[in-house]
Amino acid sequence: MRRRVYTFGETMALFRTVSPGGIETTSEARIGIGGADSNVAIGLSRLGVPVLWAGRVGDDSLGRRIQRELRAEGIQTHAVLDPAPTGLMVKDHRTPNTTQVLFYRHASAGSRLTPADIRRDLIAEAGVVHVTGITASLSSSAEDATFTAIEYAREEGALVSFDV
Repeated sequence: MRRRVYTFGETMALFRTVSPGGIETTSEARIGIGGADSNVAIGLSRLGVPVLWAGRVGDDSLGRRIQRELRAEGIQTHAVLDPAPTGLMVKDHRTPNTTQVLFYRHASAGSRLTPADIRRDLIAEAGVVHVTGITASLSSSAEDATFTAIEYAREEGALVSFDV
């Protein structure tokens, strides 16, 4: 029985301020990763479900960090290295109860995802293929990649999970 979940998309580097006050006044931030697809992958892996995450990351230190952190979570990765920069998400902790989220992803590596990045052989090993509306909204090529993954999943008999 195939149990692995296959998911893909744009995982970004995440910078978040440590204390309230906003970026203009704080001097400390934490670095991590974030993205709808990789958040699902991490959660599933922590529950003991085998997961493969695929995507494009920049051929830069942030792209290497994403791969390292996903692997450290026990997630198999298939990352295409791209000369474009890795996308960045900044969580600006404005007050104790409010956070502003800023995305720096225009022309990012993840937005350049294409149908050629979706490997049918990896989907053939999956029981579930998880896709997100966020990935499909990044660019026309990422939208095409999303529909390619859905098509492969259906042809290979995998369930499709869609997060709007």
